Amino acid sequence: MENEKDLIAWYDWDIIKFNIYDQIKNRSFDLITPRVICIDKKFKRQAFRYLKVFSGEGLDYNLEFSKTIETYKNLYCSVATLSDEFEGLLIVDRKGEKIKRAQINNNYDSYVVGYDFKIDLDLDKNLVDEDLTFDFVRSEAIKLKKLFNSNRLPFSVMFSGNKGFNITIGDKFLSGLGVDPADRPEYFLKIVTNIKNELNLRTLDLSVYTIGRVFKVAYSIERHNDLIALPLSDSQLDNFNKSKATIQSVKKLKLLKRGLMTRGGSIENVNAFFKKFDYEPKVTENKITQDVKTPEDKHILTSKEIEVASVISELHAEKIAPVSQVPGRAEPQEKKSLFTRLKNHIKWSIEDAKTKK
Repeated sequence: MENEKDLIAWYDWDIIKFNIYDQIKNRSFDLITPRVICIDKKFKRQAFRYLKVFSGEGLDYNLEFSKTIETYKNLYCSVATLSDEFEGLLIVDRKGEKIKRAQINNNYDSYVVGYDFKIDLDLDKNLVDEDLTFDFVRSEAIKLKKLFNSNRLPFSVMFSGNKGFNITIGDKFLSGLGVDPADRPEYFLKIVTNIKNELNLRTLDLSVYTIGRVFKVAYSIERHNDLIALPLSDSQLDNFNKSKATIQSVKKLKLLKRGLMTRGGSIENVNAFFKKFDYEPKVTENKITQDVKTPEDKHILTSKEIEVASVISELHAEKIAPVSQVPGRAEPQEKKSLFTRLKNHIKWSIEDAKTKK
C-alpha cells in the first residue's frame, strides 16, 4: 500500500489530471468508497454520484471536497456520453440530493447521446464457481485481444486495478451500428453473450449491460490495493503482473497524452465485426445452440443460465444506483421476486447437476 503523500501527489500531477479529465468530460462522474473497505476501516460509506466536471480545476475541487484519498474513494464515470442538458449534481450542495438524483434517474435516457462498448472480465465470486487465478483472467483478456486484433478493431484494454480487465470500443466508432445509444445495452448483451460462447470465456460479466452503468476511470487509484487502473498495449498485457501497476512503476512510463492506448481500426471494421455476432441463440429444450459451428468442448449456455444472467443484471443495476426510477432498473416491489427467481434457478441448476451425476 502507498503512503497518503504519494496518493495525493498522484492526483496533483498535471499529466494524470489531463488523462482523467479527458475521460470524464460529458459523462457522469462518481466518487465511491467500496463497501468492503468501509467494513475493514470501520467508517460510514460515502458516495458522490452524478457529478459533472467542466475542467481540470473542477476535478481538483471534487477530489478535495470529497476527501477522496482520506476516505478511500474510487473514481468512476458513466459508460454513456451525456448531453449538455445533463447538469449533474453539485458536490457542495447535498440538500435535497435524493430528490435531485431521482429527477436525473427519471430523465437519464433523454440525456444519453452516446454509449461505449465494454467487456468486463473479473474474478467476481458471483460469476465463477471455481478458484480461478488472476492469470486465468489475463489469459481470457488475451483471447479477446487476439480476436479484436484479427478483426482490426479500434479497442483498448485496461487493467481494472483489482481483479480483472476492461475492453472498450469508444462511442465514436459505433455510429454505423444503426442502434440508438439508449438501446445499446440490450444489443451489446446479445453480442457479448455470443462472443462469450464462441471463445468459451468463464470470467466475462454479463451483468454490466445497463444504461446507467459506470466503470473505473483509467489512471485512477484502486483503493483496495492502491494500484493504478492502467491501459495496456498488446505486449504489456501479454507480460502483465500487478507489480507493474504500482504508482512507482507507472511513473516510469511515458504518460503524456498516453490516453487509453486505442488500437487502430475503422467504423467499417466495427460494423463487420458486430454483424458476425449479431444472431439470436436458438433454444432447443434446455440447451442454447448457435447459428455458427462451435467446438465440442465449448460451454453452451443453458436457458436457465441465460435467465440467471438476466436476473443478476437487474439486481446488479439496482445495487449500483438504488433509486428505482432509472430506466430498466428493478422497482423495489420487484426486488423480492427477482431474488426469488434467482434462488429458484440456482436451486434447479444444483438439482440438474445432481441428476446428471
